[in-house]
Amino acid sequence: MAASLPGYGNLRIKSLGGVDKYLNIEMSQNYDYDIPDDIEPEALYEEFEYLIDQVAKMLKEQPANHDVFDQVLVETLATMVYGSNLIESAGAGFGITKKLCESIFKSEEIREEIIERDNDYELLKQDLRAMNLPHGFLAVLQSYREIIQHAKATRYMIQQVYLDGKDLSEGIIMEAHRILTFKIDTD
Repeated sequence: MAASLPGYGNLRIKSLGGVDKYLNIEMSQNYDYDIPDDIEPEALYEEFEYLIDQVAKMLKEQPANHDVFDQVLVETLATMVYGSNLIESAGAGFGITKKLCESIFKSEEIREEIIERDNDYELLKQDLRAMNLPHGFLAVLQSYREIIQHAKATRYMIQQVYLDGKDLSEGIIMEAHRILTFKIDTD
């Protein structure tokens, strides 16, 4: 399976059987927004489309520069995780989100639970405090889990659909959702 990004929110996928499929990524008007008033999902979606277009442009201009591509891809995926978490009032600031996502996307070992002595604990606590959100231990732990589980679910879907060449299926989506919500308090 191969893929390319023609731009404008589109993704071209060539299956193992050689069939081209085009996916148009668009924001649904039916989405139930449960977000603070100062966050605009449309603006986040436009930024997401812009980032997809930038990756597409980079792929066309510099296909041999794998280090730059990897760096941009990781940052783009971290931005996607951050934006998605922001819509759901989950996670924390972009800096810590990017740091944790980089570890997940590079398959580095990462703790399942954060401890108060961890450097990331203070970063998360500061972000939550700056956002006027609860910032006690359980809130920091929840924020940490929301970021790492989202990154793990993203990595899982990329592994299954892009790297392993599997068709996107209900089973893959259900497993990604299970990973996403693992140990996440949804109340």
